[in-house]
Amino acid sequence: MKLKIHIFMNKIKILGLIVITFTIGGCSKNESDTSLSISSDTLLNNEINIECSENNDSIDNIGNEDFNIDSDETDVNNTNSIIQDEEQNNKEDEENIVQREDVLPYENEGFIVFGAYEQDGDLTNGTEPIEWEILDLNDNGTLLISRYILDVQPYDDEGDDVGWEECSLRKWLNDDFINLAFTRNEQDLINVTTVVNSDDPWVLCNRRATQDKVFCLSLFEIKKYYDYKIAPNKCIYYASQKLIVSPTFYTIDQGFYHRSLSSEEYYEYDYTSRYSYTTDCIEKEGGEWWLRTPSRGVPFPMACIIHTDGTFGEDTDRVLDDEEIGVRPAMYIEY
Repeated sequence: MKLKIHIFMNKIKILGLIVITFTIGGCSKNESDTSLSISSDTLLNNEINIECSENNDSIDNIGNEDFNIDSDETDVNNTNSIIQDEEQNNKEDEENIVQREDVLPYENEGFIVFGAYEQDGDLTNGTEPIEWEILDLNDNGTLLISRYILDVQPYDDEGDDVGWEECSLRKWLNDDFINLAFTRNEQDLINVTTVVNSDDPWVLCNRRATQDKVFCLSLFEIKKYYDYKIAPNKCIYYASQKLIVSPTFYTIDQGFYHRSLSSEEYYEYDYTSRYSYTTDCIEKEGGEWWLRTPSRGVPFPMACIIHTDGTFGEDTDRVLDDEEIGVRPAMYIEY
């Protein structure tokens, strides 16, 4: 059946009721006239109701005239544009995620093995599984931090006076690193966490919490999860042998600053009585690595670090664009 409707009018404001009689060809076995009623209110609301007198007949095609309203077209086009943008972004995200066999979490010699990242410095043999130290188990999941210093990055590549929320290191961890180190299935096991950025008493500025999958520990969390000793006569200076962390060969190749604690230095500064260290730390390669906590350093913007010998504090810091400081990623996972 074909219904031909010819309406020769623009939208107009009409008080009352307009009745337009038109002819329908083939609306039923016996040709008949059907009326199209349009009220002024209905017309102004861009709505047209068509009723055919035959209850059992349907309309297969309404001529060649389009009843699309401009505002509706705009809404549909905008919706389609948003959907297309989201699909494009999802496609680009998937293309950026590493494609390899999954390395799902499993325990090995007291560490969790999860994900993979370049570590041995040989770019021809692929990436190596990452070992993680277990720090805590709570409502957020299992808290992990990498066993080794996995890469080297500035806290902020512009050196601006920023906190964790705005720094380039945060963006690198949750964009570049996560997509290089974890497949899609692995990323699904990493929890989005509310990262508190004002938990240290000397951080006077109002640092807002962030929502991250990967982050650096704060100075507050270092004190919470590691045993440490306060250095004599220095109430803001602490030390822990467990914080002496070695870099990977790949990290060293990136220009990372590292050194070992010599036996002469160990005994000269009496690390045993001062910090309760053991001789196991002698000649162990260590490097400096970032915390996310802003320091009290002046006159330049700085962030706290862990020193090569495991010492740390509110004033142990580096300028934000220092490119020789390492990164130990931390995260909560489902395990």
